[in-house]
Amino acid sequence: MTRNSVRKKMSNRRGLKLFKGFLALNRVASVICCIAVLVIGPVAEISAARITWTGEAGDNVWDNEENWSSGSVPGRNDIAILNGPDAGSRKGPIIADGDNLKVKELIADEGRPLVTMTGGKLEVTGFGARWADASGANASFKMSGGEIDFTGTGILNLGWQSRVDPVRSSRGMWEMTGGEVTVKGLEAGVSGNGGIGMIDLHGGTLNVGISRGGLTIRNRSKMDITEGKLVLTGDQKSKVEGYIDDRLIVGYGGKAELAINVSGGKTTVTAIDPNPSVPGDFNEDGILDAEDLDLQAAAFGGNNADFDLNSDNKVNFADRLVWVNDLKNTWIGDSNLDGKFDSTDFVLVLTAGRYDTFFPAGWTEGDWDGNRLFNSGDFVAALQAGGYDQGPRAAVAAVPEPSSLMLIAFGLMALVLGRRRR
Repeated sequence: MTRNSVRKKMSNRRGLKLFKGFLALNRVASVICCIAVLVIGPVAEISAARITWTGEAGDNVWDNEENWSSGSVPGRNDIAILNGPDAGSRKGPIIADGDNLKVKELIADEGRPLVTMTGGKLEVTGFGARWADASGANASFKMSGGEIDFTGTGILNLGWQSRVDPVRSSRGMWEMTGGEVTVKGLEAGVSGNGGIGMIDLHGGTLNVGISRGGLTIRNRSKMDITEGKLVLTGDQKSKVEGYIDDRLIVGYGGKAELAINVSGGKTTVTAIDPNPSVPGDFNEDGILDAEDLDLQAAAFGGNNADFDLNSDNKVNFADRLVWVNDLKNTWIGDSNLDGKFDSTDFVLVLTAGRYDTFFPAGWTEGDWDGNRLFNSGDFVAALQAGGYDQGPRAAVAAVPEPSSLMLIAFGLMALVLGRRRR
């Protein structure tokens, strides 16, 4: 072997050793980078921007960059801050249908900030929400629709008040009449700081997990359930019963009992309406009377679900039949609603004097078919119902055919009314 070949061989060995050393260093560097990511977290997580609502655009639209201090709408790694008066009752942001928003945290700070949500979706990716974070703050979140999902640490704090101030307590108000909120933990009133959290569940669903104790209510805080629903993860019956005993959870402002149901790994809490509505009682006075029929007549031709008694998405004479026949258990033509259709009802409409006058008429004035007039159409409706002189409806097995006596009575009535009109 020549001297040159020996030198070349030694050089190759040194090069191979250097290459192996480089690979080893590269592996170490990769491990260090992985550890740094796990310990420190992604760069985006430590560079979250604090963006404050200004409302300068004047349109109350959350998704409008002109309404935010940075000139951009807060994103999934940003902290959205709301202060009054910039986020007050007239200037506060509105989240509506079609909005699909993400923020890292929600902070309601000084003053009386208000957020209104009527639809859309909001995802909170970080710690959660600190609602009423400053001494004396009075922050409100009013939700009638949409969905909020706390996907990060997921804590909703109401009455956070990070600084102790027993004189000027903060108040965080969360009011739901619809929609759905899912949190991993909920604190109403932060321990020792004097903040107060108030939850009004007048509709919608509030789902609470088990993080940081799940549901915690303290410091004069309260939850009032009416038509809404509270759903807790796991069997939380004993905790809920304790809150009920301490009047920290009440129904209808303390006037109603609460129902607790544990099933499927969930505890569901609802309120039992102390004054359940009467079907067909459109004026909500507790009774079925002629005023309800007149309100129904005014709704004919529409699709208002309140008056749609047969659930066909229409309000018409078919709904009137449900009210008269099924709910009131009487007859078309029973003007005084005493349960019978007889001559006393004719006297009542005769006295009103609205037949064929084109003046508006109500049920007691002869408008039996719901067109808000008293004319021949009302006689037709009463004849078809066949209730004249049949007594109470409950005593009749089937709808009778019009009798000769009935036809004579209706004919005489029409004749008298016609002469009076002339």
